[in-house]
Amino acid sequence: MGILKRLFKRDPKAQLAKMAGDFKLPSLPKVAMEVRALLRDDNSSNRDIGECLKRDAGLTMRLLQSVNSAAAARTRRISDPSQAVGLLGRANLEYLVLAHATRDALPNPKATGYSQEQFWEIATQRAALAETISRHVKPAEAGISYAGSLLQDMAIPILAKVMRKEYRPLLAEVDGNWGVLDELERETLGWDHGDFGGLMCESWQFPDEITAAVTSHHRDVHEELPVPDAVRVVAFIQSPSLGPEDLARLEEDLDQTFGMSPTDTRKLLDLHFAA
Repeated sequence: MGILKRLFKRDPKAQLAKMAGDFKLPSLPKVAMEVRALLRDDNSSNRDIGECLKRDAGLTMRLLQSVNSAAAARTRRISDPSQAVGLLGRANLEYLVLAHATRDALPNPKATGYSQEQFWEIATQRAALAETISRHVKPAEAGISYAGSLLQDMAIPILAKVMRKEYRPLLAEVDGNWGVLDELERETLGWDHGDFGGLMCESWQFPDEITAAVTSHHRDVHEELPVPDAVRVVAFIQSPSLGPEDLARLEEDLDQTFGMSPTDTRKLLDLHFAA
């Protein structure tokens, strides 16, 4: 039983249908699901997992890009997914595989006020920054911070695709100012994209950690849905580039959340953007 069903006693698929009518959840890539099964099988070897991953060249490429960009300090780059298993551990590798597989599965709704290219550019920047922060303050949360931040808004393209009349006007109204989108969603629909995204995670049987991050990245939904601090700190980012106001907010939030001084924050950001 997933975390949302335990906490709220609701069936994810039924709830999704109630929210969006005849909603059909996209299928995740077959290889990703097979890799997930192997990662959860104590009898599988790192080589088994790596060989399975190699059957999806695109997924493997993005996975290795994530691994190597997060480990820029190493002199030797990882070129074999089997090595990535040993380096990251199975839980962290599952987070990354599911994050990139979800990206492949989500549609492009081609709606006014939405750009697929910009959407993923922002999500990738946010995820990389969350990972950098976690590696500095809570290294054990680096993998889930990346995955949770990458997927925090994953319901938006789905909603724009399946709820054309109800949802697309909301995207047009915010006109790129997505920081107010969740409030507008709750006022108009009675729920927001975090709620919907969490139910998607539950239906896909994602790890509880990803479900919690997607559901509660903007606000506390339930005390038993803990979200990595780095995910919360970067959740506001909704622009391909960080302006002075964004950087000032990061400094303030990193100080309040981790006790990081403005000087340390600037050093961290300089290292991040120089990588």
